[in-house]
Amino acid sequence: MAKKHLDFVKRIARQSHGRWIDSNPSATLGDLLSYLEVVRDGLSEYDPDDVLAEIIDELDLAADYLSDFDEVDEPVFDDELATVDYRMANVEEDIGDVEELIESLGASFRVSRLPKWKLL
Repeated sequence: MAKKHLDFVKRIARQSHGRWIDSNPSATLGDLLSYLEVVRDGLSEYDPDDVLAEIIDELDLAADYLSDFDEVDEPVFDDELATVDYRMANVEEDIGDVEELIESLGASFRVSRLPKWKLL
């Protein structure tokens, strides 16, 4: 992976999972991948058209993951609330990013070493 792209993906992963990383500072990329896979598996138990606001109390780690986004009872498109399918796309993208990082950095790379965005 090109260094510039790698640096970008590292920052995206840190920004996307900063709260989880701050709560799990000794965790590795492998741990983050496992967490995201559990979230994906949890969401996959529901119908893709299920509205998240209606099932949020039934979710465990997926509810934790969803707290990184806007409130589930806030519309994401016009007046439509987020569905399982809508957020599943985010989970799949996050998994892809972490898998890409693991290919370059290894599963034992500590997530706390991922760089934060620098404010100008």
